[in-house]
Amino acid sequence: MLKSDDIYDTGKLQQLIENNVGSFKGTVIFLNAIGGAHVEKKSNLTKLNKDSALCFAKAVDNFLEKRKYINQSILIQLSSIAAALLKDEYGSVKRETDACLLDNYDNIDQILCFRVGYVVQSLLKGSIVKDVHDFSPEQLAKYFPLQPIIIYGLHENKIYPVHMQDLVFAILNTANIYEKNNKVREIVNATGSEGYTQKELFSFYTEKIFKKTFRPFEIPIEAFDEIAKHFPHGHIAPYAGEYIRLQNTKLDETLFERLLGRKTTSIQAIKDELADPTDAIVSSPIRPFLTAILKKLSNKEISLKTIKETVAKVIRLTIQNKYRSKNPISKDE
Repeated sequence: MLKSDDIYDTGKLQQLIENNVGSFKGTVIFLNAIGGAHVEKKSNLTKLNKDSALCFAKAVDNFLEKRKYINQSILIQLSSIAAALLKDEYGSVKRETDACLLDNYDNIDQILCFRVGYVVQSLLKGSIVKDVHDFSPEQLAKYFPLQPIIIYGLHENKIYPVHMQDLVFAILNTANIYEKNNKVREIVNATGSEGYTQKELFSFYTEKIFKKTFRPFEIPIEAFDEIAKHFPHGHIAPYAGEYIRLQNTKLDETLFERLLGRKTTSIQAIKDELADPTDAIVSSPIRPFLTAILKKLSNKEISLKTIKETVAKVIRLTIQNKYRSKNPISKDE
């Protein structure tokens, strides 16, 4: 059983691999899903995302050096579209990690960095959507009477959601696409091919899937920035604000669809396969969010005064935005 710090220990990771792979001689896919934008200390961002990934890759490489009989080895790194789109520290760390993985570890046949986009879940009967992220359309549509729509400028930023089942199938299908001894180093943009604005995405889930009235609640980007500054949990984080500010978030998903063997799944296709309305089990994001806030309070990372000031500022900015939208200033004024 690994402890949390063992993800930075190449020796212990290699032992874990040896215990689980053993003398297996077929095709082995090594998947690393460790990483994230949310760390208690900013200095831990590189440690969690880059150091852990390189330790895992080194452990795999060392293991394969002694196991020449394995038919085919594939290392899949679950990266993020932040590596392709964002210039902040999180995006930079993800880019550096991908680059290091693709330039090293010669004992591994194929290394693919899947830059994963905005993931949506299966909602078939028996499916469980649990603590995905705070802007999960499944969770917002089911639990929130108002849908928070973050607005910025005059353009409408589009989201290109990727279905979880597409992601899993594409990863498993790599063994059918690539051959042993065919050294491959690839970046895979794991995103959907169809783009939706926040309103289009959330209204679809609210009205078409959960059969509820869609009530958008607009939050100016400045208010979102204030929330993200103090309450980074799920997608309530500074990097999400950077993403929203982008004019174009479309990435080339050609390689992803080649691995998938077909076009990516649209949200309409998700709707078409469901009972009406869905009876999937969707958990609320409220509890983990409140738990994160209470943890910050107990650790004295944030004070009640800061919370009150942040709430007041968010309300003020939102009211100001409402006033501006109803009373736009003309160019002549």
